[in-house]
Amino acid sequence: MDDFVAYAKQLAAQKGLRLITGVTPDTGSWDIPVPMGSGRWEGADIDKRKQNINGRLDRILYDGFTSYWIYYEKSDFDGDYDLYIGYSF
Repeated sequence: MDDFVAYAKQLAAQKGLRLITGVTPDTGSWDIPVPMGSGRWEGADIDKRKQNINGRLDRILYDGFTSYWIYYEKSDFDGDYDLYIGYSF
């Protein structure tokens, strides 16, 4: 997951978004988390998740937000990871 977080941060910086730290789903604004699966990623799985991250960041920009936050957690329900990419002005 750390590699996906690093990818999202790098991509967001390239898009001109500012990172806000210390925010969680309990304290920040977000839509639906990006489903990341169980942690066994290969080839097309990696590309698909990167496309989802890119799409989420593009949506944040499209909606006029200038800042974002990022957080992930392992689901207690199914053991898969959820990646939260939230937004702010």
